[in-house]
Amino acid sequence: MGRVQEDKPKEKKLIRAPEDLVDELGDAATRQGKTFYRYVTEIFEQALEANKLNKTLSSIIDSYKLSEISRKTGVVAVPRDFLELGLDRIFSEGQEDLIKIWFQTGRLYGFLLKGKFNDEIEAFIRLVKEGLWLVNEVEVKNVEKSISLRFVAPSISKERSTLLLSFFEGALTSLGYEIIEKNDYKGIIDVKITRIS
Repeated sequence: MGRVQEDKPKEKKLIRAPEDLVDELGDAATRQGKTFYRYVTEIFEQALEANKLNKTLSSIIDSYKLSEISRKTGVVAVPRDFLELGLDRIFSEGQEDLIKIWFQTGRLYGFLLKGKFNDEIEAFIRLVKEGLWLVNEVEVKNVEKSISLRFVAPSISKERSTLLLSFFEGALTSLGYEIIEKNDYKGIIDVKITRIS
C-alpha cells in the first residue's frame, strides 16, 4: 500500500500593518469564529479573485451597497418589452401621476445614497449605469460651480426618458443639488446641477 503524501506546510511571510487595523481584523475573525490567520488569508484570496475580475474590493463593496439600495427601494426585474408596453399604456393616461412616482422614488434613492459614499455623484452615476435603467453612457462635465450630466440610453422611449429625468431630479435633489437646466429626448437626458449651499 502506498503512503499518503501529506501537504507541505506553506511558507509564511510577515506583513506589516497598523496595530489598530490588526486589532480590528482580530475582532472580526473572532466574531466569525475563524482564526486570525484563516480570516486574513481569505481576505487576500478574495482580493486576488477581485483582481482577476479587473475589480477592486472597494468597487465590489460599492456595487453591493448600490444593490442593497435597489433592494430596499423594491426594485424588481421585469422583461423590457413588458415594461415598455406597460409604461406606454399607463403614460398616456396618467403621465402626471407617473412622473410624481418616479420623482419620489428618485428622492428615496438619493436619501439612501446620502452619506454612504465619498463621492455621492459618482455613486449615483454608478447606480444608474449598473442598474436596470439601460443607460450605457454618462458624460460628466464640471463647468465653474455646476455639473452637467448627460445620460445616453438609445434603446428607451421618449416617455421613459421623461420618467428617468423625473427620477434623476428626485435623487439629485435629495443629494443636495439644485437643477439649473433639464432636457429629455428619446434616449438622451441632460441635467445641469449645482450644489445647494
